[in-house]
Amino acid sequence: MPLEKEKPIETITVYILDVQELPDPLELSGTSECCPVPVEELPQARRQQLMRYKNSKPRKLCYAAGWLLADGLKGLGYPKDVVRSFAYHANGKPYLRTMPEFPFNISHSKDMAVLALAQLPYAKGCNKEKRIDLKLGCDVEWINVQNHLQQERIARRFFTESEFSRLCELPLERQPEAFCRYWTRKESVLKLIGTGIALPMNVFDVGLGKEIIVDEKELEQWFGSLAEKKQAEFEPAVKILLGQKLYCHDFKYGGYCICVTETESIPVRLVPFAKKACNTDEVVVH
Repeated sequence: MPLEKEKPIETITVYILDVQELPDPLELSGTSECCPVPVEELPQARRQQLMRYKNSKPRKLCYAAGWLLADGLKGLGYPKDVVRSFAYHANGKPYLRTMPEFPFNISHSKDMAVLALAQLPYAKGCNKEKRIDLKLGCDVEWINVQNHLQQERIARRFFTESEFSRLCELPLERQPEAFCRYWTRKESVLKLIGTGIALPMNVFDVGLGKEIIVDEKELEQWFGSLAEKKQAEFEPAVKILLGQKLYCHDFKYGGYCICVTETESIPVRLVPFAKKACNTDEVVVH
């Protein structure tokens, strides 16, 4: 009797990479143990972005995000031409030209680069009959414990009244992490729907639970104020917010908050990419 084929796994893997020990990508020639993916093999959009940076830190972060994507897709069995098809939509959301619906997202903050990558049934060789419906966004933010006044100004401007009140009610020493928790949730929602900061952050409440709460009245008022051309551009995002549940998965890794928001309520796992740069014992899942 033949063996049953292994069933595909439904999960989202979040790869994290600390860039502090990486060399400057522009100082490399070919590959090295620390940087096994040559800069020349990065997607063109990532190479162009990397070359625009004048300082080493953003170049490392840009390279690390491209490295994570290349390695993650390779692990799923995709050829290099899929990695090279990496591009950006008009509002900054990354996608793969050869597989526009493939769910992934990237983010970086301070010394940490993050890739959220879905492993789903029919992800490989997907077609019109078996398309990928999952959508996701991810964000990482360093918890800055010495920037309280600026965090308060940002929260007052971008958070809902309820979010801001809940933040201010916390003891002062807990507010920096709570601020980052709210911020990563909001950013990951915007990255999922692909609008960037064009959509006001206060039209949805990220709350303290797993689901996002959308203020439908505020969202419809904002959408109605747009010109016709802009309405056509943002209509898919509005349909997602009004028609689909969004689920947040929160992680604390060292001094960082990480959030993945997705539309199917499937498991999310956090995977440190380099043992010498990351310690799995530091991972806290909420």
